[in-house]
Amino acid sequence: MNNENLVNLIDSNKEVLSTLPKNNKKNISKYIEKLAKYKKEYSEKGLSLKEEIEKRKDKIVKKISINKDLDKLKNKVLKLEENIYLFNDYNSSYEKSGLDKILYNLSCKGNKSLVDLNNDIKSCMEKFKEVGVVLSAKDFKYTPAVYSYMQEYFKYIDNLNNENLKNSFEKIYWKFPDIIIHIELAIKYLYYKNIKYFDKYFSCLKQTIDKECNNNLLEDYKKIKVNYDQLVNKDIYTIFEKFLNKKYNINDYNEDKIRQNIGSLTNLDIEENYEKIITNFSKLYNSIKEYKNYLSYKDKDKYKDIVKNKRKEITKNEKKLFKINKKIYSLLPKNNKEKQLDKLYMDSSQIIVTLKELYDSLEKDKFNEQIMKISDNSEIIEVLKLANSYYIFHAELLIKREGEISSSDINKHISDLNDYIVSPYNTIINNIDIINDKDLSEIIYNIYNLNNIVINKDSLNDESNLDSLLILLNRILIFDSINKSSVTVKEIEFVCDANEIISD
Repeated sequence: MNNENLVNLIDSNKEVLSTLPKNNKKNISKYIEKLAKYKKEYSEKGLSLKEEIEKRKDKIVKKISINKDLDKLKNKVLKLEENIYLFNDYNSSYEKSGLDKILYNLSCKGNKSLVDLNNDIKSCMEKFKEVGVVLSAKDFKYTPAVYSYMQEYFKYIDNLNNENLKNSFEKIYWKFPDIIIHIELAIKYLYYKNIKYFDKYFSCLKQTIDKECNNNLLEDYKKIKVNYDQLVNKDIYTIFEKFLNKKYNINDYNEDKIRQNIGSLTNLDIEENYEKIITNFSKLYNSIKEYKNYLSYKDKDKYKDIVKNKRKEITKNEKKLFKINKKIYSLLPKNNKEKQLDKLYMDSSQIIVTLKELYDSLEKDKFNEQIMKISDNSEIIEVLKLANSYYIFHAELLIKREGEISSSDINKHISDLNDYIVSPYNTIINNIDIINDKDLSEIIYNIYNLNNIVINKDSLNDESNLDSLLILLNRILIFDSINKSSVTVKEIEFVCDANEIISD
């Protein structure tokens, strides 16, 4: 039974029901009996229709299979991706180890709990262990406060939520409220003391990975990433799932609507030049995406030898600190030395403040010293690489721009920019130098205008227009992938509608 017959039958039954009298008990009973009969018939028809819908749906779904190569390729991409950081020449072993990120978050004020603090300390010690340096309490004699806490810490390292450890921290905190700064500086000191182990570890790791990739990790990554993306973008199972999950709206993929969209973006004849148009749209999509993601970090100054000089200042102040510590440790076992100890603790605290400023400044100086090496005719990508190589610089820039921002959001920003930097689709930032970056919209317009693509030059300077253009291009490319697959837009629409009916 088709839809028209079913509608006619319903209208006919309604007509019969409307003619039945309901003026007494007997007539009402007959009316209810007739109603029950129709209800039973429609219920049976409904079940039959659902079975038919299910059968047709299954027939369509069976045409769509999972591409098992996708997971294999994805794992290859991820494996290469996780090792790219080793080939960043802007990073020292400090950044490659992740100590910069852990210590930045350790020292940030906020709602950090003692358990979070202890876990950060543990993460730092695991970084040392990874490079072959096993730390113990005796390594933390940076200040008496740190040493006192770390002696307790190592007792409860397998249970960092221990009440005794908490009590120990609180007792030290009341006397040394800046204990967290002491811990941060002690770990930084230990890094520089053991820097040769970190450098050797990451140098060997880089050589091993490089050998595995025949000295071509980044090129391998780009090649496999393009391969993977092409498969994903054309994979009908992936596209189909997005319709089912309502990420895509089937109404946006009406053939007439898509043809209108194509026509609005090209002056070529669609029938004669369809494949050429789709190829150009794919390139345009990548260019607009690259352009939209483009960020500029251009702020140069003279920082020659500033890092080396800052390290000298730190060493000089740490020698003063250790001299005071020696006196404190010698007086601690003795009675009636409170006044002398208080004076020494005060001197120690003043040096800690100086060292905190010096170490914080050192992080910025490392970035600034690298900025100095970038010339005006360097490609834009070099500035982006540098900016994304220093967690602290990037985090503080985001905080300045966004105000309050969580560490997970900072990590996402950095991860997104990293994906952008290593993207195999970059053509603009790899070829345009810093001094000419103002002409990017003009360059994009001219390139695609020559390829018969119609875009408004002024709209390239408006972020909301770029978003709209990306959405439009993406729909066209998805529609093209569906048309070249085993199913049609109509069939996907049927399955989406069927799911709604069956779930009722």
